[in-house]
Amino acid sequence: MVELLISFLCLATLIVVLVEVQAEGGFRRRWPLALWTISLLLLALHVVVRVFQNLDWWSPERVFMAVLAAGNFGVAVILLLRRLLTRPAPHPPTSG
Repeated sequence: MVELLISFLCLATLIVVLVEVQAEGGFRRRWPLALWTISLLLLALHVVVRVFQNLDWWSPERVFMAVLAAGNFGVAVILLLRRLLTRPAPHPPTSG
């Protein structure tokens, strides 16, 4: 259950940050995005491992919630990877 709450918070925060950064023109450095992507990917893998470890003891609802949390982390990773791999268009030089 905690994984689902964390995943929703991470996904909502990520969407807000990406929208604000897009409005300002982009990130200056890529390494914070890479660290964020790696940490969210590790969290998703951690949730999947917990599901497989506790599959016999957890109820179907709890398994579903954990899989949903892993899916949210996965969507966040995909959004960050898309942002990392796409380069913004270069600004035209200003004359003056």
